[in-house]
Amino acid sequence: MTTVWEQGDDIDPARTGRVAVRMIGPLTIIRPDGPRSGRELGAVKTRSLLELLLLSRGRALSKDELIHALWDGSKNMPADPSRTLEHYVCVLRGTLTSDRTLSRALLRTGTNSYVIDPDLLDLDIERFEALMRRAATATPAEQRDLLEQAVALAADDLLADSPSPELARIERATHRETVSALHLWLADAALGARELHRTVWHGEAALRFTPCSEHAYRVLMVAHHALGSTDLARLTYRRCVTALQRELAIEPTAQTTAVAAAVQTGAGVDELVALLRRADAT
Repeated sequence: MTTVWEQGDDIDPARTGRVAVRMIGPLTIIRPDGPRSGRELGAVKTRSLLELLLLSRGRALSKDELIHALWDGSKNMPADPSRTLEHYVCVLRGTLTSDRTLSRALLRTGTNSYVIDPDLLDLDIERFEALMRRAATATPAEQRDLLEQAVALAADDLLADSPSPELARIERATHRETVSALHLWLADAALGARELHRTVWHGEAALRFTPCSEHAYRVLMVAHHALGSTDLARLTYRRCVTALQRELAIEPTAQTTAVAAAVQTGAGVDELVALLRRADAT
């Protein structure tokens, strides 16, 4: 499926005939009469239902699956959960679009199931994925530009303001790993081009998504040292030690300590970059 994300930046539903939803960062629905935040959906369960349907990415979810995900044997399960679920679906249809025909086509009722039609929906996560697909077959220069666009789009967590964060726990973790890996690729590319401030920016961005990434700490140590900020390089190593001990109860790997030792002895930038490349290859 080719979405408007791959055709350009036009996500106006009045022109595209689709409903646009931002899943990266706070959930936002783009309507002709203005954006609606996830909080405007009202009940937490209504919002959670939309998140489940969006995360399914076009796969029909049975009523039993949805009821289990929404209540999971909770004492607060309604007397007739199927009827309550139907009410939530009606609310969602009116929230996604004021066009009643489009709303029923968008959020379809199947055989004891519901699905959001991906052909009538545009997601920012699809734009993010489209940029990565294009980068995979692009020239090196184009690849870097496309990945810069991708990380600019993915500057936050998936469904960052979800009232039920457990619903997207796996998808959010995967998103964080993917975005961090892109920042690390861009940090390495910037370091190779000796764009040291850009290297630092991407290294720190990677740590926002994966705070225990030794790769990121190694890149930052080298970049700070190359910028003449050896004290910052040492501080970065201490940050790495603290993060690993606090979060994982482990010590830095030999590759990371080797980079820190080389910084401490005043190794040259080329030597440090070569050491970094060997560390990342192991």
